[in-house]
Amino acid sequence: MSATRTVIGEHDVVALLNAVDGRPKGTEGAVVDDQPTRKWVEVANERGECLDILFVPTEQLRLVGKCPTAAT
Repeated sequence: MSATRTVIGEHDVVALLNAVDGRPKGTEGAVVDDQPTRKWVEVANERGECLDILFVPTEQLRLVGKCPTAAT
């Protein structure tokens, strides 16, 4: 049996596996731009206001929630 790796894409919710630019490990955000090896991650407050945008290597992110696709 082979393990499959879930690909992190645009609009997915992720958590930081390490502190990044002053944001602690575990901080959650949404991927706003999907690059091959790094992701732009928006960190927002409870009102949806942008607090920070981080450029994070993909291997330093954990998928929290997958964005549902329009095609079903």
